Parts: sequence; structure tokens; C-alpha cells
Amino acid sequence: TDLAFKIVPILNAPGRIQSAEAVVDFLIGKEFSLNNLIGLNEKRKKITKESLELLTIDDENINVIYHENLNEGIIGILAGSIKEKTNKPTFVFTNGENGEIKGSGRSVEGFNILIEAEKIIKENDLALRYGGHEGAMGITLKNMESFYSFKKIINDIFKNFKIEPVIPYIKYPNISFEEGSKLLNTLEPFGQGLNIPLFMIEGTPINNRILKEAHTSFSIKNSFRYDFIYFNHIVSNEQRFYFTITESLYNNKITYKGNVKDSK
Repeated sequence: TDLAFKIVPILNAPGRIQSAEAVVDFLIGKEFSLNNLIGLNEKRKKITKESLELLTIDDENINVIYHENLNEGIIGILAGSIKEKTNKPTFVFTNGENGEIKGSGRSVEGFNILIEAEKIIKENDLALRYGGHEGAMGITLKNMESFYSFKKIINDIFKNFKIEPVIPYIKYPNISFEEGSKLLNTLEPFGQGLNIPLFMIEGTPINNRILKEAHTSFSIKNSFRYDFIYFNHIVSNEQRFYFTITESLYNNKITYKGNVKDSK
């Protein structure tokens, strides 16, 4: 988790917004500080946030979005973010060189984005190049006319396409988060093919604290007291919470918290 969400994004950011040479220099010990890499990652986050605010998401079954002034290096991140928000396959395009339209696609489970897009591309001669796999792809369309054709055709074909989100969960047992975390540690490593379990608990939030006007820290008390964090959501009433358990070390003290992913 630390590698995937803390370290890799820092090493990945320079290649997206500047040049990957900075990472190579850092890894082989040339003069390029870690603070510079961290700074570039923060810049990447800022560009991503500002770019998301520029995009208009139409009410379509397949998101096909274009904006002329996007950084080509982050269009995959933008597509992934919109896919997560809408639970729909998503393509984000921007201007390339010589009139080309460069795009990146991200998909949801149950929709093979490469196969479905490839059929349209080949039958209508729209792309200069493309590649990827069932969950993600890169694509370069010939021009804006090709973009509009691609957007219309893929939404006409999948006008009735809809995937209802399914939450595969385990009802959390009557044990502490510390005990639950130790049991999970015996099953590691988690990853592709062995996802970390998503648990469900029901209860009324107590000790609510709103953080940065966007996130909620709260507790649920049953046989044990369980502490939670729910990013980008404000909660107050009794409901079901779906979460993973996180273990943190701070000031030589280990704490356990539920990281809420969804609620109903």
C-alpha cells in the first residue's frame, strides 16, 4: 500500500508533467533531491484537480470527453477519476501533434474497453494507433471528426449499457480492529487476484468531526468502539458503512481505523 499510494506516485509524476529523466537521476544517485520529486508530484495533483474542474461530463452511458488544453500526461488519471465517480467506462481526449486527438480510457468491471473500442476503430478507420487491455487503453484518433464519430458510435452501440455497482463485502465480525488487522496480515500480500477484503458494519456515527469541510471522522460503538474516516463525505445518520481496515504508526503508537469506501 505504501509503495502503490505513496512512493510510486512520486516516482511517476515527473514523467507525466515534465521528464522521467529526473527520476532516473534520483535513482542512480545524481544530484536531484527527493524534495524536488515530491514537489513535482504536488504540482501533478494540482494540475489534475484544476483539469477535472474544466471537464464537462454529459449524461451518456459511455463517457467520451474532450478538452483542448489538458496535459497529455494526466489524461489517464482524469479518465480513472471520472470512471470512479460515475461508474461508467470513460475516455478523456486532448489535442496531440499535427491535429491528432490523443486519449486514454478506463473501464469498469464487465466492459472490455479494448475489445469494444477496437471494433469501432477498425470498422470506421478512426485511429492512428491504440493499445491496452480490458481495463485501460491509450488511443490516438486522426482528428476532431474522428473524435465526434467515435463518441457518437460508441454511445449508439451501448445506449442500453448499464452496470449496477455491486459491493462485495463481509459483515465485520464481533472483534476489535486490532484483532481484525492481525488476522488480515496473515493473508498478505493483497493485490490483483486477491483484493483486500471490504467489510460492512451498521451503526449510528458518534463523535463526528468534519475535517477540511469535506471529510468525516467518526466512531461506531457496539461491543467495541470502532474509529472511521470517510473522505469526501459528510455523515451523520445511522447507515451501513463499507470499509477496509488501516493500520498506522504515529509517535511509536499503532492505531487502527476503518477507511470507509461507500455507505448506504
